[in-house]
Amino acid sequence: MESLTIFEIAKRINGGITAVGETGYDEGCKRRIEEWDSLLYHITKMFIESAKGEAGRWNASVKEVSDKSREKLQWLYTYIGGYLEEWEKEE
Repeated sequence: MESLTIFEIAKRINGGITAVGETGYDEGCKRRIEEWDSLLYHITKMFIESAKGEAGRWNASVKEVSDKSREKLQWLYTYIGGYLEEWEKEE
């Protein structure tokens, strides 16, 4: 039996969003972007809630989880920021 990651399962359910220059397929990409956007919003919101550490960052285990989420959000911010700067230069 094939073992899939959560991302692979989501991609099989929702499909890809990279346009290929074929109108019908690309229209599907636009629709699927909305579904991926919803998923992205909820995942990001979960990370932010975890990063806040509302159960008390004074508690070692809460701080560890909060720090890990903050680390991932910082990585995401840096990763996305690099692309946004690159695209600004292109325009």
